[in-house]
Amino acid sequence: MSRVLLLISTPVFARSIKGTIDNMGQESLSLGLALSILGIAVGAASLMFGKQDATQKIVRAVMAIVLFSGAPALVSFIKGLVR
Repeated sequence: MSRVLLLISTPVFARSIKGTIDNMGQESLSLGLALSILGIAVGAASLMFGKQDATQKIVRAVMAIVLFSGAPALVSFIKGLVR
């Protein structure tokens, strides 16, 4: 019974809905940046092998990095407009 209870319990920082949403937002931001950097690596490898769409992959990965880096500022700007 204690094993089931251990799986159901939540961490201290995620006891509220706002805490859970903030935590998920930070994790998705980190994951998005990591995948964008992986996209740059894939684009660079494609460029080394002479594939035609390598520059598109690199540009899209850089655009994703810019988007994920600016996401917190955009969210805080929108929150400021709502309040």
